[in-house]
Amino acid sequence: MPVAPFAHPRSQRRRTTRSGRLTAPIVVAAVVAAMIPLASVAPAQAASQTEFFSSFESDQAAPFADRVELAADGTPLQQNVEGPGGGSLLGSVKTVTASGENAPNEAAIWAADGNPGTKWLVFQPQGWLQYQLQNVATAVTYSLTSGNDAPERDPKQWVLKGSTDGSTWVDLDTQTNQTWADADRGVKKSYTIQTPGAYSYYKLDGIVNHSGGLIQLADWDLLAQVDPSAPAAPVSTGVATGPSSGYNMKARVGWTGTHSLRYAGEHSADGEASFTNRLFDVDVAVGATSRLS
Repeated sequence: MPVAPFAHPRSQRRRTTRSGRLTAPIVVAAVVAAMIPLASVAPAQAASQTEFFSSFESDQAAPFADRVELAADGTPLQQNVEGPGGGSLLGSVKTVTASGENAPNEAAIWAADGNPGTKWLVFQPQGWLQYQLQNVATAVTYSLTSGNDAPERDPKQWVLKGSTDGSTWVDLDTQTNQTWADADRGVKKSYTIQTPGAYSYYKLDGIVNHSGGLIQLADWDLLAQVDPSAPAAPVSTGVATGPSSGYNMKARVGWTGTHSLRYAGEHSADGEASFTNRLFDVDVAVGATSRLS
């Protein structure tokens, strides 16, 4: 079952007024019956020797990223779950730029968040969208996901290009007369790259819509070749912006600021599922009146 967004920003505190000390990891763990959500909980800092709290903001210490807790036999403490996989390069995207955007809620960065509930929108009938990766990578396929409304804004044609320096571009794939049905909102379509190569920049150039003056795109994913014999990736944890949507929360904010913890994966088999990842190693004094809140 695919991952779904879920918001749960949270701060963590330990207090004490007596002697003693706690030296232990803080972990995030989940047990699910149907799916592992993309979550947002609230980098951590030691406020004093008697207190620890976390809100995951950029001026605080960062939590461990993707640090899976291991059992005594060295196996991951994860059951019936697996992390983001399929060769997606979205986790390697460093910067996102575009010919225009409708910031902040429909900015270019939302094309790279892996969430079909968000989108990039630009008030132009033609445009471009570009990713810079952290490292050189060879994408062999890519996918585009339609926006939530107005099918006339869907991309009709484009050229996928690659570059090693962001200036000199090589055409990798060309598509024309592409359509999504009116009811196909948030629907992903995949394409094979005709001439793949190792690049650190990828660009959807010459994007043209079907009609009107706007272009929209929910997601653009790049995918590398996957080794079918490789073990499944574990559930991942790391700092991200706050959740993009929810019934009773403000989008893209955390508990105290604009960041939160994001954990991502999916339920991979029948039955109960669980995972445990380490976030922080904590060393604070504790006593009879210590409190966790």
